[in-house]
Amino acid sequence: MLKKDQDKKLIQLFRELQRLGKEQRDLGYAELIPPIQRGWKRFFVVRADVMLSKDGKFFQELLEKINTTEYSHRKDFKVKKRRRGKKVHVDRIQKLKESEEYYFKKMELTDKEKLYFREEWRLYKYNNRLYKVYVFTEPWRYVLQVKPNMITKVKIIDPLLKRQEDEIDLYLRRNLLYPRIRKLMDGCDRYRWFWGEDARYKNFLKNKPLHEIENELTNKND
Repeated sequence: MLKKDQDKKLIQLFRELQRLGKEQRDLGYAELIPPIQRGWKRFFVVRADVMLSKDGKFFQELLEKINTTEYSHRKDFKVKKRRRGKKVHVDRIQKLKESEEYYFKKMELTDKEKLYFREEWRLYKYNNRLYKVYVFTEPWRYVLQVKPNMITKVKIIDPLLKRQEDEIDLYLRRNLLYPRIRKLMDGCDRYRWFWGEDARYKNFLKNKPLHEIENELTNKND
């Protein structure tokens, strides 16, 4: 009965955290005057000659469904890579959106738009299973464009709500209570790796050689 009562209080605390977060999000945004620049953003646009063709509008509408946007503090969008023991700057690769079958169906493409995609099979690294993706077949119709990333709005923050939210979150994280909450509310703890494993129930002898365990016991007895 005591454990059940503690679990009820834990769920109430988590729901209070969710309520505070919702109130904070509902405050919305305020206009930032004047706007400030924070790095650069890069996205695709229809190539000039394609836009002037009879299918220009078609490819513009299709781009709105497969466009991607990336951000960087560098205007050239280069990133550091190690080559032969040295760190060098190389171009960051940016592609149009490639969707798995489930998300591809949700894109609501017309029959004509679907003709510009092909199926490819990829391999998941973590389980070596194949999965299908749909790739745009004519990426040459679009080019990358770089523009300043201007911040025009800022999120409104209530200091009191923020402090209460942080206090509850810190308490749950410090006491490793998120896995327990997930198990109570979802019926499983499959996201334990994300919320942090409870050290009280961790097997410290797992995958440890026997001679190391013997040495630790000997040193402890000495």
